[in-house]
Amino acid sequence: MRKTREILYDRIKFSVIICLVYLLGKDVPVPLVGTGLPPKQNDILSFLSGALGAGGQRASLFSLGLQPYITASIFVQLYISLFKKQEKDYSQAGVFRASVFLTVIFALPMAILHARTLTMLPMPTPAAVLFGGLQPAAAWVLIVLYDAIPYIVATVALFTGTLFTMHLAGRNETYGIGGQSLLIFVNMLDNLKDRIFLTGRTLIEQAAGKQPNAQTPEGSIGGMMKRIPTGTFVAFVIWMLVILFLITAVSLLMENAEVHIPIHHILVTEVRRDRDYLSIRLNPSGSMPVMYVMSVFSFPYYFLAFLNLFVPVGPAMEAASRLLMLDRPMSVFLYLVLLVMLTYALAGLSVNADDIAESLQKQNDYILGTHPGDATADRIRKSVHATAFLSAFVTVLLVGLPMIARLVLHDASSLYMLPMSIMILSGIYVQIHREVQAVKLAEGYKEFL
Repeated sequence: MRKTREILYDRIKFSVIICLVYLLGKDVPVPLVGTGLPPKQNDILSFLSGALGAGGQRASLFSLGLQPYITASIFVQLYISLFKKQEKDYSQAGVFRASVFLTVIFALPMAILHARTLTMLPMPTPAAVLFGGLQPAAAWVLIVLYDAIPYIVATVALFTGTLFTMHLAGRNETYGIGGQSLLIFVNMLDNLKDRIFLTGRTLIEQAAGKQPNAQTPEGSIGGMMKRIPTGTFVAFVIWMLVILFLITAVSLLMENAEVHIPIHHILVTEVRRDRDYLSIRLNPSGSMPVMYVMSVFSFPYYFLAFLNLFVPVGPAMEAASRLLMLDRPMSVFLYLVLLVMLTYALAGLSVNADDIAESLQKQNDYILGTHPGDATADRIRKSVHATAFLSAFVTVLLVGLPMIARLVLHDASSLYMLPMSIMILSGIYVQIHREVQAVKLAEGYKEFL
């Protein structure tokens, strides 16, 4: 029998290969897109790029990332939570098939909309030259189709890239470590590296006056850098690093800390009784709310944008689209409210109080000072709600304050995305670390047996 370490190394090597293939795909450009011309992004697409593992400012094959799949997974989980209360009412295979089906439905319109944001290369021969001698009606149809070729090719490429990304995530789930979370983790690190270098270079050039025509509001980071001496700027950088370190420390603490509820086992001796407890993570849903909220928040935006391709924009639709741009106080407020709601909802899904109470009752175990059955479920539910409240409060502080500062300072710098990115990265890191420990434990049991 193979040793646990060899099996773990094989899984890690497979995940490394998957990551290399994914990073290579991120550098494969979409056909017929202008070289060096990044896609034109608005605020919500930029935020999605950082939160959902999309392709950022690159017009690449994997520009959509896992965003369609995450959106589909949210709708499937919502359906299960509303209509399928027990695990016997559904199967994991059925959940996967439903997620894949919805991913295909969501990926196509997202690919179409993303292709429209790209700057396409002109076709080698003008359409008027090719079809000018035909009948006007036929010429018009052929000219429209000919001019649409770059966007059709880009849509097909983006759609195919999304399906291939989902395939890589599935293979990594089966044979590697981390599943789809590892691809999001690698993608976010890559985007974060590009964002920091680009922002740093822009700020330095603005402060040095090398971009005289660049728009740098007085309250923005670039505007403030113009008025501060070098020593103060160094102190500012140090303070930024300290703040990022504190955000990372708080995120890791929230991911690892637990609330312990003492449990009494009737058939266990008094010596071990004090060590038995039910543990509930301080952040029950992990970093999922931060990732999911962007997907849920963006769904109406994509729906309205796709509808706008066929229906003229009216005042109501235009106002609704503006509300989803995350560039005004009301949209940020709605975003934070949705973040709190998802934190509570996902915490309830992560810790099923009724199932835990039923399991304890079947084993003749009970929580000290609480009657078995419904009273135990209520006790567990209150603890979950308390931890969810603390998790939502910390998340809103770390994510909401930078977004509010961004609005107040009228600054478009991507530095305000850093707290959200660090929270997601910390959560995924803890998840992958736990999976590695679980693999070691599982393979160790196999060796023992």
